Amino acid sequence: MSNPIISLISSIGLLFSSAAHADTVTPTPGAPLAKKPWTFVIYMAADNSLQPDADINIEQLKKIGSNNNINILVHLNTKRPGEQKISQKLVIHNGSVEQVGPTQSLDSGKEETLLEALTWAVTSFPADHYAVDLWNHGAGPLNRYLGCRGVCYDDSTNSYLTDVNVKNVLDQIITHYLPGKKFDFIAFDACLMADIEIAYSLQPYAHLVVSSQETVPGLGFDYTNALLPFKKDALSPRDFGLSIVKTYQHAYDVQQEDYTLSLVNLDQLTPLVTAHKSVAQLLNSFLKANNIAVFDAIAHAVDPVNVVHFTEPTYIDLGGFYNNLLGSVHSMKLTAVQTKALTSALSAAKKALARSVISHVNSRKFAKTSGLSIYFPDNTVEPSYLNLIWAQGSNPWVDLIQTYVSEEESEAAATTA
Repeated sequence: MSNPIISLISSIGLLFSSAAHADTVTPTPGAPLAKKPWTFVIYMAADNSLQPDADINIEQLKKIGSNNNINILVHLNTKRPGEQKISQKLVIHNGSVEQVGPTQSLDSGKEETLLEALTWAVTSFPADHYAVDLWNHGAGPLNRYLGCRGVCYDDSTNSYLTDVNVKNVLDQIITHYLPGKKFDFIAFDACLMADIEIAYSLQPYAHLVVSSQETVPGLGFDYTNALLPFKKDALSPRDFGLSIVKTYQHAYDVQQEDYTLSLVNLDQLTPLVTAHKSVAQLLNSFLKANNIAVFDAIAHAVDPVNVVHFTEPTYIDLGGFYNNLLGSVHSMKLTAVQTKALTSALSAAKKALARSVISHVNSRKFAKTSGLSIYFPDNTVEPSYLNLIWAQGSNPWVDLIQTYVSEEESEAAATTA
């Protein structure tokens, strides 16, 4: 999420802070809760500039509250002005907040904190469906601006969760508490997380993911309206995800913010990854054969004039990349067999992308987006990228961007000489 700049919002956040303290209670132990259709847990990492927005979002959640259809939980880590850092397990009711257990001081950027939050949610609030919302700043695969990558930054400790951290936690939850199941969806109320690399890391642990290719406004999701249908009925996982996406669009269309949000079917991701790797493998083989026309076609495909780039400029729209390459195949000076192979791989990737993205919304600035991004370096492959789950083992995309950068450096050296 982006940092809010309107002082009024911060003032309102402080007012809500006082309200949150006033209606927080510690319950006495009771009988195990009955199983409900849904448990929705928000891992609210607010020990950072988004603290006022956390209080506002909790107020939004209180307008719905847990009911027969859904448990609404918040694992809150925050530090309000003039106060000590706190961590609380909160059950959100209609009009009130119920604290479970003692107040602690935990690090939202540590695996053990996320593990504690999700273990609490799935063991104490049994449900047919589970969803987790990682709420905070986000950076996607990498981030130049903050010097780190990942999600859920903790300003007191300067720590954050990487894709590997999240994977480790989800793996433990699935193995020990949800055997044979996955989370129905994982949502990122955080910036820049709708990337094929992040989706790939989540595929073994969830069916769907909700995330944005671009930055997310400070207030993030419209929780009241997204959860409103649960007052009447329990939504399907797909409809729950669509409710978040559609209400997000409505909230920011009114304000004319620059925004994107996607609902991606991780169960359909494998054909996309397979086709994408075929594209990368072919392009890399052509580049290594010193085909300058292919280098030029890739350069054209990733040029900001021709494809959407985002606030992190090394993230490009995946669908736009495929479209640009398809339009340039016949200028690449390939053999007939090579042309057919590349055209087929690009077409397969484009179709697989369309099947995997269930829904995506965007402002006018991002009208030519497809719902998923990918990292493409401007002049060098950043070392942190190579630590991603996506980059482990043999990945032709990593080989391609490394070859491309090497060719780019050679071209620049030749021009200088």
